[in-house]
This record gives sequence, structure tokens and C-alpha cells, in this order.
Amino acid sequence: MRLSRGLSVLTASAALVWATGPSAADPDYLAQGEQFALVARVVTSMKSCERFGYRMGVSSPDELQDKLLNPIIAQAVREGVDVATAETLVAAAIREERERQNYLSQHGSDGTETLAELEASVVTMMDYWADRCRSLADDPFAGRFVIHTTAANEAAAKARIIETTLAQVRAAAAER
Repeated sequence: MRLSRGLSVLTASAALVWATGPSAADPDYLAQGEQFALVARVVTSMKSCERFGYRMGVSSPDELQDKLLNPIIAQAVREGVDVATAETLVAAAIREERERQNYLSQHGSDGTETLAELEASVVTMMDYWADRCRSLADDPFAGRFVIHTTAANEAAAKARIIETTLAQVRAAAAER
């Protein structure tokens, strides 16, 4: 009798855990966060990727909203995230990505004491952007918005951008 009572308690406990555990309708916030972060990388990289010769899948802020942001929010809503939370999470991801980029651009040359060190810092930053644009264009989702083109000659674009940037740095250094 004791064994059967113990099994009943165990069965009831298991049923309670099953009933209160995550359901299939619970949103996967981690997966949504990763998708929102990818959207943020696309949104914040478009201008830089254009400089490297990539074509953008949208041409205006309205089109960006219609083709990228609204669909990703709608997808999150279909997966159980309420609209206000989805909009907040997308905006937060974009803001965080912009802050990260601002930090990188402001601190990329920290500690550089010579023009040669500053030049090396510029080259490192351009490598970062070339890699980033390439990875976005290669991504099945992001590649609809950052598109490879025959003009996307990264080596030539990077060399051109580096030379232009370094010319500006040298001119500023000469004025001091």
C-alpha cells in the first residue's frame, strides 16, 4: 500500500511540474533576442556596407520598416511575444548595436601615439567592417538586405576607404 501511495504522490508531482512548466506557446526569448540582434546588425551596418560596394535590399527608412522591422516584429508576435515587447526588444537591440559601434569608433585609436599606430588602427577597423558586411551578405536572412554585387570588391573598396581615411588623418595631423 505504501508503494502505491508513493507512486500516486510521485505521479501527482510529475503532473504538477508538467502543467506548470514551459508550454509550446511560451515565446523563446533567447532565439528572438538573437534574431533581433541580427536585425540590429543589418540596420546599423547598411551605410558602411554600401561603402564596400554591397547593395542594400531597401532604399528608404519606410521601406526598411516595411520589409525588415515589421516582419520581424510580426514573427515574434506569432511566436508568442506581445507587440509592445517585440517593438521594445528590437529598438533595444538596435540601440545597443549603435552604442557598440560608437564605442568601437571612439576607442579604436585609444593609446595610439604615432601616426603609424593610428594608421594600423584604421586598417583594423576596415577589416572589421569588411568581415561584418561579408558575413551579413552570406547570412540567409540578412543577405536579403545586404546583398553581394559584382561591385562588392572588398579589397579595392577597403583600400580606397583606408587611403581616404588616412589622407584625412594625415591632413588633420599636419594642421596640429
